[in-house]
Amino acid sequence: ITDGAFDPETFAADYTPLILKGTLHGASAAGLYTMTYESSGLEDIDGMSGGPVFAEFESLFHYVGMTLRGGDGWLYFIDSTHVTQLLDRISAGG
Repeated sequence: ITDGAFDPETFAADYTPLILKGTLHGASAAGLYTMTYESSGLEDIDGMSGGPVFAEFESLFHYVGMTLRGGDGWLYFIDSTHVTQLLDRISAGG
């Protein structure tokens, strides 16, 4: 949620998707990805940690990971398989 997008009196939030266009620079063995992106229109995208990362393939968007950190033209995220495996473990009680 960006500044001014939350009304503390009504608890209403105005969610605006952030769409970044960039280039993927590969992954580590642990499934951590780095991407450079063009200007986002925001001064700083740090604070987007935990947000979903989608990629467009053949005009369809696919969930590919979770944001770890971003800013200064870089986005760092973890592969979606790690996220879904953790959620599966949590839902199974372990």
